[in-house]
Amino acid sequence: MYYRQKGPNVLLIVVALIVIIVATVFQNYQKSVSAQETAVKSWESAEDSAPSTSATFSYALNTNTMKIHKPSCSSVFEMADHNRQWTNKSIEELEREGYTKCQRCF
Repeated sequence: MYYRQKGPNVLLIVVALIVIIVATVFQNYQKSVSAQETAVKSWESAEDSAPSTSATFSYALNTNTMKIHKPSCSSVFEMADHNRQWTNKSIEELEREGYTKCQRCF
């Protein structure tokens, strides 16, 4: 008697799932590379806009999170350009204004 397979082929389902997973991983990898390129560009533009003065107090402020950062802190280059502000005020002055020290660099 002739046997007819019922339902979808399991092998096709497995192959389709593998293709979907690989495509998703590749897409996320591309997004990650794009984010890294954006971070590098932001880093370079931040270095260009960093103060060139050798004043006693020189800090980067994140006006969104209200954090004080040393100029070399990695957080400075991760923050959005519109949230970054450079200052030569003392830590005490900045804390009176409501800013707190970054836990990465202090």
